[in-house]
Order: sequence, then C-alpha cells, then structure tokens
Amino acid sequence: MSVLEMNVKHHLHSDHVCSDFAYHPIPDSLSSLRDYKAGIDSQIVFSSTQSSDLFFYNITNDQNIRKFKFSGHKGGIMSAAYSKAGDIVGSVGEDKSIMLWNPNKLAGDHIHIPCAHTATIRGIDFSTDVFLTCSDDKSIKLWNLRKASEKKAFISSFVGHSNWIRSCKFSPEGNLIASSGDDGTIRLWDVTTGASLVVYSPFQNQSALRPSIHKVAFHSSGSMVAAATNFESKVLVFDLRTDSQICTIQNDSKRSGTLSCGITFHPCNSHQIVTKSQEYVTLWDIRYQKKLTQAETGCNNDQVVPVCLYSPCGNQLTTSNDCGLTTWDFHSSDSNNHNRPKKVQSKDTHNFNSQPVFVGDTKSEDTLVMLNSTIKKITSQLDLLTETVIAIEQRLSVQENKVDMLLSSNI
Repeated sequence: MSVLEMNVKHHLHSDHVCSDFAYHPIPDSLSSLRDYKAGIDSQIVFSSTQSSDLFFYNITNDQNIRKFKFSGHKGGIMSAAYSKAGDIVGSVGEDKSIMLWNPNKLAGDHIHIPCAHTATIRGIDFSTDVFLTCSDDKSIKLWNLRKASEKKAFISSFVGHSNWIRSCKFSPEGNLIASSGDDGTIRLWDVTTGASLVVYSPFQNQSALRPSIHKVAFHSSGSMVAAATNFESKVLVFDLRTDSQICTIQNDSKRSGTLSCGITFHPCNSHQIVTKSQEYVTLWDIRYQKKLTQAETGCNNDQVVPVCLYSPCGNQLTTSNDCGLTTWDFHSSDSNNHNRPKKVQSKDTHNFNSQPVFVGDTKSEDTLVMLNSTIKKITSQLDLLTETVIAIEQRLSVQENKVDMLLSSNI
C-alpha cells in the first residue's frame, strides 16, 4: 500500500523568528547570479520582526546554503516578496517605509520609499510592473514599480477595512486584489477601478469573538481564495465564481487560544492545499476536506508566525520554525518496504475555469455520494417549484371566477 509521507530536506537556520519569506519566482535564472562552483537551485528571502535586516538564502545544487544580509530598515520587517521577474525584492515593516532591493548585488542596492503609510506596513505583493502594500492604517496602496526611483510610484488607495489589514495578494492574472485583516473580512477589489467587488464576512454572527483573518492566498487558477483565521486555526476556502464558501479546514492543535495558521495552494495540483499551525504542517485534498499527510514541526515558540509556501515548481515546501525555516519533500513509500521512497511529482492539469464544482474521479464512491446528494436537492427544488406553480394557477382560477361573477352582476 502506498503512503504519502513528508520528509525534512534541510534547515535554513536564523538567529531571528520568521515573520515572512518568499521564493525566487524563476529558479532557472538563478545559476548566473553568482560565481559558485555549484549552480543555485533556489533562493529564499527571509524577514523577521526581531531584526531590521533582510536575509537571502542561496541553496546550491550540492545542497550548500549561503546566507547574505541586506540592511536598511529601522525596525522589524513584517513582510517580503519578489517581483514577477525576480529582479526586485520588496520589504515592509514597522518603520512605515518600503524598500525595493536588487537581490543580485551583494552591496544591497535599494530604493527607499519613506512614510509610505501612516502606520506599520504588514504586507507586500507584486504583479507585473505594480505592487501592493497593506497597513495598520486600514488602507491598501497600489504602486508603480517602474516609477519608484522617480518618487512617482504611488497610484491609488483602496479603503474599506475597519481595522488593521494583515494580508493583501494579487490574483494570478493581476486583475483582482484580495485582502484580509482584524475586522474579520476578506475583500476583493478591482485593480483598475479600485472598486470593492465582494466582502466575505464569515464570522458576522460571532462578533463577540472578534476573529481576525491573518492570511489570504489565491488558487493558481484565480477561481478560489483561501483565508487563514485565528479562530481555532480554521482555514476557509471561497469559490469566486459562486461567491460562496465551499470548504472549511480545521487544523489540529494541542494548544488552547486563538492562533492563526499559514496556507499555500499547490502551484500544479489543483486539489491540494497545505496548512501550517504551530505544531503541524498538513497536506489536504480540498474536494473532500481530507487530510492526505501530516508532520510535526517541532515548533515550540508562540512568537513564530505560521508561514508555509510551495516552491514555484511545487517540488518542495518550506515552513517557518523556531530558528528559521524548514524545507520538506513529499514522498510516496510502500508501507511494506520503507527503504524505497519515491518522490511524488504532480502533473495535475485540471482546469477549474471549466468546472463549476469540485468533482473527482467518476468511479469514486465519494463522488457518487456527492452526485446523489445534488440530484436529491435538485429534485426537491423541482417539486417545490411545481407545487408553487400549481398554487399560483389555483389563485388565478379563483381570481378569474371572481371577475366573471362581477361582470355577470353588472350586466
């Protein structure tokens, strides 16, 4: 029997607790960055609220790890992200400023945008030629990446949240923005017009709890958004085509209290999502809210922000831990022979844009149950509609009889 397992590949050690990290988006372009004997397999940028320095990890093909430090912020760094081309890294934090770095230069050349917001900046994300920031000042701002050096970067603001905004992300096509924060809402915005399109308020009936939504993530198709909450470490998944919540994932946790979690969709397998709580990293099939595999993180520090992220190719996963980052591989092993692990490479090309609902293998018993349930609901609705039509016809018949009687009496 085949069993899916998670195995630690290597650790990226840090003296500081992680607040955010990001992968270089184009691994194939990394080999020419620096003159190493072994080419660079991947590059990760790492930030921490405990440090005003930004750290870059170059992981070579021979699994050596080289670390570089860029300095410039005054205060902790809340978030960091690569541009789409990988030629610029943006970082934001407690000093309310934006730094745009050239990761190819050891000197740490950068563009500084001071006073970008009026409070701590908690998130940054890039699309083609533009980028986003979100802040405790309850605003999201859109910036022109190519005009940053001319001090003409600011384009517009998106206002609507009533509390701190903790996360903001572009959709894969760059036409939408998703944001979330301490007001307990997920909001979708039109990038071009700045209009607020949809507001999801999953906890509106639990206002006394005041849940916060710490992270949002788009599915690679752009058809879904996942939101990580601090309410029992739950993850909510919304279908943007139907404006409905289609999935709720309950993370395992040994701890009490309201801790948030990390989320990342698999970039190639359309049905898989990974969540990270303080203690566990878990791979799920979101069609059936089914847990595929789970591993303990060994994290014992409540200050660690639970962050997880797939590499651009989806061949490895990285998660935050007590002293830096851990990278994982997924292996399929024979339960009768654990000495022959085989690496799993997903080639799922399922297109969500052509499928309005989650439907798996037609031979699956779970799918048949779902289809039968759907048919029953449709049949019930048709019966109700038929009853309604009959009732309307009866009322019309009564009204016609009354009209005929009135006409007869007048004659």
